[in-house]
Amino acid sequence: MRREALATIEAQLAQKLTQEGLPIRVISRVKAPWSIYSKMREENKSFDQVMDVFGFRVVVQKVMQCYHALGAVHSLFKPLDAKFRDFIAIPKANGYQSLHTLLFGPYGSPVEVQIGFIKVPDAPATARKFVPRTGYAAWSIRKTPQIRRSNFWKT
Repeated sequence: MRREALATIEAQLAQKLTQEGLPIRVISRVKAPWSIYSKMREENKSFDQVMDVFGFRVVVQKVMQCYHALGAVHSLFKPLDAKFRDFIAIPKANGYQSLHTLLFGPYGSPVEVQIGFIKVPDAPATARKFVPRTGYAAWSIRKTPQIRRSNFWKT
């Protein structure tokens, strides 16, 4: 059930963001049972308090597209109150820049969405050839084996 729910939510996100005309990559994950257990133990939480069982990363090409994607995602699923972080406006000390939001998912589970960007020139051809080596997008590529550098941005 978890994988089916993940695929359904991913398809809904991708469809909405594509309708908005955003060049995106959506990368999904289900938190492993051991990770959930560890988080519950370390942070003294119940299962109901673990809010990132379903997680998605949306990668766009420009900063303004991050905010556009955020609006689209919030129109698809309602955000949880006080569960939004803007690390673009206020980057972390290590330079990390991304938007984090927590949503009411379609199956009653909270859904975490992180929206980041790759710093590239405006030319789409350049963006397709770009291979990030540091930051958010590099992490996404390293952690997602199905992404090939040659087809990172589909047109």
